[in-house]
Amino acid sequence: MDKLFAMKVFVVVEAQNSFVLAAEALSISAPAATRAVSWLEQSLDTKLFHRTTRRIRLTEAKQSVLGGCKTDIGGHRTCRSADNGYSL
Repeated sequence: MDKLFAMKVFVVVEAQNSFVLAAEALSISAPAATRAVSWLEQSLDTKLFHRTTRRIRLTEAKQSVLGGCKTDIGGHRTCRSADNGYSL
């Protein structure tokens, strides 16, 4: 899986506080959003969200991961926009 894509999904899931709403915003399926976040959690060897059947919330220790993802995505967006004329 593409790490940048997984980071983007993570950021949108956190902002929307929902895998379904994030998936809709990203024009992907909800299972694809879940898989992307699960892949990111496995690659970081840490749990990013507390999940229940009704809600999700960011784990306390992982709020710094969110900030890093936003920084990485923003930096990548700038580079991609300058080089290719499009953004994420």
